Amino acid sequence: MHSISHSEDGKYSCPICEFTTTYKDKIKLHKHTRDNKKDYACKICRQTFLYSRDAEEHENIHLGRKPFICEVCGKEYALSKHLASHRRHQHWEILKIAPSNKFDCTTCQKHYTTASGLWRHRLRYHNVQQREQFLCDECGKALTSKEGLKFHRRTHSGYKPFHCSACPKKFVKKQLLKEHERTHSGERPFICKYCNRAFTQRTPLKIHERSHTGERPYQCRFCDGKYVSKSVADTHMRNCKGKG
Repeated sequence: MHSISHSEDGKYSCPICEFTTTYKDKIKLHKHTRDNKKDYACKICRQTFLYSRDAEEHENIHLGRKPFICEVCGKEYALSKHLASHRRHQHWEILKIAPSNKFDCTTCQKHYTTASGLWRHRLRYHNVQQREQFLCDECGKALTSKEGLKFHRRTHSGYKPFHCSACPKKFVKKQLLKEHERTHSGERPFICKYCNRAFTQRTPLKIHERSHTGERPYQCRFCDGKYVSKSVADTHMRNCKGKG
């Protein structure tokens, strides 16, 4: 039986893989999913899935097939979930279905039904630089380069070409694979200059060192609270009672 650990930056982490979240319910759901055997594999890349339908649809990505077609505008998709998302945020009024609020401003939590609407809002109200011009058409996130957009889109498609040789895990970027492989090798190249505690990645080290320096660079917009990491600050702001 694997226990759920709670780290110094307020996150819950899976003891088996590198999944982390600020919500205890989500880590429990993740653990439940991990414990289920994934019997269905993509015939092309061997990525495994809990359900046969997901494995079959995933093969569409490799083969260039787009069998899921929007009945309103004719746009085609490889995955049924992407069509469902498209219908919710593009045609919800015509189809008389609940709109999707997936285009959320991460600064003020205002909702938009299109990526372009969110982008205009960020430019006008949050001083987002014009150079952030590469928009994800699935979630509205703005990336600063085509390369960044390419890797980001893999989080939606499920395409993970970099395979760990020691376990079944796969990754969208080679750098993420290298960081993961340290969990197998035991290599911890990032050392705290205050207590010599070692870490497999640079970001957890930076957050840890703030426990020594007292630095809390992320401040709540609604109260005087300050936090060691953005994820902890974001969680606090979603529930901050000081909001006017």
